[in-house]
Amino acid sequence: MDPLLLGDLPPGGRCDIKTLARESGVDRTAFYGTRPYVHLREEFETRLAVIREAGETPDPATPRSTDS
Repeated sequence: MDPLLLGDLPPGGRCDIKTLARESGVDRTAFYGTRPYVHLREEFETRLAVIREAGETPDPATPRSTDS
């Protein structure tokens, strides 16, 4: 999780749940519903939101907000 949030993205990857699942070797569906990794998805999304609110983006493919 930390490498993705710090912008260390694998080739073809983004800072998202799909890439997190792939890099973890876990099926993406395990991050949703009542599955075992829901808490990790929630933590990832919370930390990513904090980073974006600070005006940063670990994923250069994700456009930054131009709202001031």
